[in-house]
Amino acid sequence: MKSLLYQKFPENLRKGFLAIAIILTVFVVFESLTPSRAAPTFSGGDKMIHFLAYACLAFFWFPALRRMHKFWIFAGLFSLGAVIEILQGAFAVGRTADIYDLIANSFGVISG
Repeated sequence: MKSLLYQKFPENLRKGFLAIAIILTVFVVFESLTPSRAAPTFSGGDKMIHFLAYACLAFFWFPALRRMHKFWIFAGLFSLGAVIEILQGAFAVGRTADIYDLIANSFGVISG
């Protein structure tokens, strides 16, 4: 059985993946740059949220951009995470930049 990453999807399904990927990306950016409403109550919960968010992004972006080389999709999602961390450190009220968040993001993309 082929991995989802290498499946060929019909055009309308690919467009659905693209729409969901865009919506999820906007959601992740918004949630990452606004003050946190509630912190996870268990140790490492924040990193788990980062991991899952970027795994979901990868899950939808990879099939949505199937014709694009996978490296560039990974690079784009990694860059998104890096830029968000920089913006959190520079501008976001109630947020701090954390290299471990970026690492969790990267592992999420790889596993997505």
